[in-house]
Amino acid sequence: MNREEEIKRWQASIDDDLLEEAQRPLPRRNTALRWGGLAACLCAAALALALALPGHGAAETEDCG
Repeated sequence: MNREEEIKRWQASIDDDLLEEAQRPLPRRNTALRWGGLAACLCAAALALALALPGHGAAETEDCG
């Protein structure tokens, strides 16, 4: 059996249900969850910067008053 015959046999064995399933679009993920995760990361980075800057937050060691 040569290669062309094998390919023809494989093509003939493909079921129509498989083709329909392959053509269906995949369900999209929730974009709100993705944007919420990004916002949480940005808030965590902003908090870390605010606490690490000299003269602000927990990085300050002198008494202000």
